[in-house]
Amino acid sequence: PLVRTVDPSITGRHPAGSSHTAALPVVLILLSLLTTSCADSRRVSVEVDSHGHEAIPLKGKRLWVDLNEKAANLFIEEEVATKIMHGLESRGYSQAIALNEADYRLEFMYELHNGQEALDSAVGHGAGPVMRQEVFSVSTASNTTVYKGRLILRLFSRTDATSPIWVGEAISSGRSSDLRQVIDYLIAAALNHLGQDIPHRVSYTFNETDTVFNRAKPVSIQPDNP
Repeated sequence: PLVRTVDPSITGRHPAGSSHTAALPVVLILLSLLTTSCADSRRVSVEVDSHGHEAIPLKGKRLWVDLNEKAANLFIEEEVATKIMHGLESRGYSQAIALNEADYRLEFMYELHNGQEALDSAVGHGAGPVMRQEVFSVSTASNTTVYKGRLILRLFSRTDATSPIWVGEAISSGRSSDLRQVIDYLIAAALNHLGQDIPHRVSYTFNETDTVFNRAKPVSIQPDNP
């Protein structure tokens, strides 16, 4: 009898057991590995240190976020201050509209570089160390660049501008070069421990898709090691 054959190139179908069918799992595996690799490359790790003479009871107290008028880029300084204020508001902290109405004053300093641009306070408020350290490094083993950023928060009593009663430091590490996004993660992680005296560094992991100040909480807002 006459057997009719159909050219697979016309129908797009291939006989069972053909090389195209066998190649499908390989393609899926490669896509899976690529997706995982991309996800890893967009992760940012943040570690937080939080220290005070004792835990500071902030409930019902009014905070004043004090920006540095001598910052290298006052526009960025105001943007960071606004994000900190939003972060405080979302956590239920009260804020004063003027320093003389506040119970506590919150200072911040930051330093982030990606090799091409920088977000940098440059000069501190006059009390405490000026931040200068290596803030990005190249991992020669994997031939990839890992960027490191730093945010310091210091809490003062309104009546004493010289000695902070609490200091928090957040350090980020990751391949993301989006500095304005990384500063969001540093702020979110540091504010989680505002006024606390914690015995060990607390770690967080953020993904590039996480949002902090767009009315959505990042999926990794909970610490990796509570």
